[in-house]
Amino acid sequence: MIKRPEMTKISITVFVLFFLLLSFSTGLWAGEPVPVYRFFSPVFHKQFLTLDRTERDHLLAHDANWRYDGVAFYAFRQEAPGLVPVYRFWSDVYKSHFFTIDPAEKEATERNPEWRYEGIAFYVYPLEASVSGVVPVFRLWNTREGGHFYTTFPAEREVLKGEGFRYEHEVFKVYPSYGGQKVVGVHLHPFQDSWRGSGPLNDYLRKGILPFNRETGKKHAIVMFFAAWENGEGMYSFGPRHPDYGEKYEVGWIAGQIIDAGAIPMITWEPWREGGGLDQPAYRLRRILAGDYDSYIRRFARDVRRFRAPVLIRFAHEMNGDYYPWACSLNENNPALYREAFRHVRRLFQEEGATNAYFVWSPNYASPPRVKAPCNDLEALYPGDDVVDFIGVSVYNWGSDTSRGPGWRDLDWLLRDFLDHMARYHPDKWVIVAETGCAHDRSPQEVAAWIKKAYQFLATRGNVAAVVYFNDFAYHNPGFSDFRVTTGHSWPQFPVPEEITQAYREAIRFYLP
Repeated sequence: MIKRPEMTKISITVFVLFFLLLSFSTGLWAGEPVPVYRFFSPVFHKQFLTLDRTERDHLLAHDANWRYDGVAFYAFRQEAPGLVPVYRFWSDVYKSHFFTIDPAEKEATERNPEWRYEGIAFYVYPLEASVSGVVPVFRLWNTREGGHFYTTFPAEREVLKGEGFRYEHEVFKVYPSYGGQKVVGVHLHPFQDSWRGSGPLNDYLRKGILPFNRETGKKHAIVMFFAAWENGEGMYSFGPRHPDYGEKYEVGWIAGQIIDAGAIPMITWEPWREGGGLDQPAYRLRRILAGDYDSYIRRFARDVRRFRAPVLIRFAHEMNGDYYPWACSLNENNPALYREAFRHVRRLFQEEGATNAYFVWSPNYASPPRVKAPCNDLEALYPGDDVVDFIGVSVYNWGSDTSRGPGWRDLDWLLRDFLDHMARYHPDKWVIVAETGCAHDRSPQEVAAWIKKAYQFLATRGNVAAVVYFNDFAYHNPGFSDFRVTTGHSWPQFPVPEEITQAYREAIRFYLP
């Protein structure tokens, strides 16, 4: 039997945020909260907020001085009982907008010749409102160049306080966005005896997830693991193993243990025979498109539907590299085949009614230099907004391993261009940093500093919904780079320095459980 989860075991905060995100973005609550879009100008060092989609799209298309940062929060377009108006002002002196709900502050600002009243921006809840799911908006003042900054994310507030901003106070309440209330996730490898039929039935939960949460001081909202379509012993099923297909492992059993931990499972679903190398003619993308695996995909989708809980499906990731059989540049593949294979798999899930499966399109942050156009073109590989629920990304500081990365680099240096690109070309899609980590090939103090700086950078990026840290050796092999922040169950003979674990605890303390 499939392990059927109890929905109450998912973190209430995470589940509510997940539901609000999807309901608002898909229009399930028409006429209710709408997104307030957020821009930041690296040129002027100012912030701009608008719920006018036309205004957003005009800035995206015509003004390179402004960087789109995603949805700041959700507010209301029209007046309603319990809501108050947010008044919007512009200053030619400060080149900045100012927002307030305070009538006295509005009147005083109207009398100030440095500010021009522009009207009501949107409607929100006052601070005294007791409404489930809303959070306060923090207001800060730029002491160096003038202008206000607004955020719902405590981590961003703390980062800005260290960069010349003075925290003023909370100003009103809104529904949070993922960008304003980011969640933390982790990759933990399901060791051999955690699969059903291989040993104790809850070892992934008992020896993996729960100890990691205890050691890091926070319940992680997403737990990611890898599942190939096939290994040398047969196919990986989601639900009950089917003897006719030689199936050995139940992916749903691992996913169920993630639900038991109060998290949402993200399955990195790999269309290949695990360990079979790059030359796998049976798994060329054209074979998937030809329907060779339709019965397997449909059965997997039906079992996901019966699972009932939300499942993130990260299908055929890092397609812009050259180290997986489904990569665009290998096995007679090309961008069109990749796009259509992704769409084909998603369509089969839709036909089977697996509406609880949310698909993550997840390239590497950049292609290796040896991968040439068009396979290094992210837009050529994008399957389409109608089949992509989230955009994922893999990004590592590989340190001295220059065969896999550009050398020791901060996450800001590695990821900024990717996030800017996605904000400009896919402004309605959230980004999940689906894999990240820092190699332990410098001192523990330097690794610790990298981790803290990475989470500070991500705190300021409004289109980032979640961050999943890769708590393992690369390729689950101690012969490769160590990215762990805790020692864990699998490799006790290679302890992680406490400085690194403590840095991670501090880095995620303002992120949601």
